[in-house]
Amino acid sequence: MTPVPASRAARSGLGGKAAETTLADGQRLAIKDVSVQTDNVMAERPNGQISLTASGDLAPFLETVQSLPIRNLRDAPKLPKAGEGKVDAHFDIKVPFIPNVSGDDISVSGKARITDGRFGKVAGRFDVQGFTLNLDLTDTTLDAKGDLLVNGVPAKIAGQRLLGPKAGQQPPIKIMAKLDDADRTQLGLDINDIVQGVVPIEVLLEPAANGPLAVKLHADLTFADMTLDHLQWHKAAGRTASVDAEIVSNPNHDTELQRFKISSDDIAAEGKIVVGSDNKIKQFEFPNLMLNVVSRLDVKGSRGKDDMWSIDASGKTFDGRNFFRSLFNVGNGPDRKGNAPGAAKGARVNVQIDNVIGGYDVSLRNLKMRRSTPKAHSTAARRFRPKSIRVPERAAC
Repeated sequence: MTPVPASRAARSGLGGKAAETTLADGQRLAIKDVSVQTDNVMAERPNGQISLTASGDLAPFLETVQSLPIRNLRDAPKLPKAGEGKVDAHFDIKVPFIPNVSGDDISVSGKARITDGRFGKVAGRFDVQGFTLNLDLTDTTLDAKGDLLVNGVPAKIAGQRLLGPKAGQQPPIKIMAKLDDADRTQLGLDINDIVQGVVPIEVLLEPAANGPLAVKLHADLTFADMTLDHLQWHKAAGRTASVDAEIVSNPNHDTELQRFKISSDDIAAEGKIVVGSDNKIKQFEFPNLMLNVVSRLDVKGSRGKDDMWSIDASGKTFDGRNFFRSLFNVGNGPDRKGNAPGAAKGARVNVQIDNVIGGYDVSLRNLKMRRSTPKAHSTAARRFRPKSIRVPERAAC
């Protein structure tokens, strides 16, 4: 009789059919194709593996997974419990077959695919639905990639979570989309009076050690037509430009774009923009706005209940040769649509500039100007027409 090899004789397995978990609301999760194996049943500490397949509704799947006291599952991020959708998953659970086994002795690896997902309202205004998410879990990482709809606008999501006590700084979760005018309107982002055209954006959700996720925004404005509404700085499509900001909610339920930076070949600005609960810009501050290298301005404004802007602009030097009309013209530029949604009714502008550089070696010193403009309805109405100008010193030639 041929002897059985020791490695085969020491290995054993066990298979099962299926089990089902049902929540009170009728959602179900089926556990099936369960198998149990060990490499050596005679060893002092047998290494075992339990394999299973799960399929069904998303909610009981999340509830079941997050209730397990397993080491790498404890380190995984908590998912919203209000999620809806379908899931298909396969897991391999490694566990020693010894008495008094603990969660630290167990690890899980596997893959899951979530389809027809929905998490309802996020941040009170964004409806996340129709998402498909692929999850890949190992003993040290959890990777996620997929597609989703935010208020009906398609986007992609990708992220990785490092697991274990030595994981260190976590990489950000990325949400990527390309937004045109209609997409921004659908999302409730009332900025089409400032930006027109397709804008690729990337939102980074960065884990913080003690506190909520840090939300950062990067937008590539190269292929968009852009006008800063209250300075009338204009960038045609094709000129390189980008915006970076940190998105923070304040106690007034407004959204602040902090450390807001706009960069292009002829402008650099860093400051803050506040967006109200109505999705309209209500305040901005740019303490060091640079135009064409020469100009240095401090510009700030607030939007009143009458939908009029109050704007203050001051600085040491302003190059007025190319930007003088743009700086003090509040409305739509020559290539803008006159009735763009979100545009204010007009503005009250106060200006104080020590030195305004003009053409033909002419400059103005100590310029003070006040101007009030209703929303323009014609080209003539949009031209630079100051209400009052005070120039204490004689123009130098």
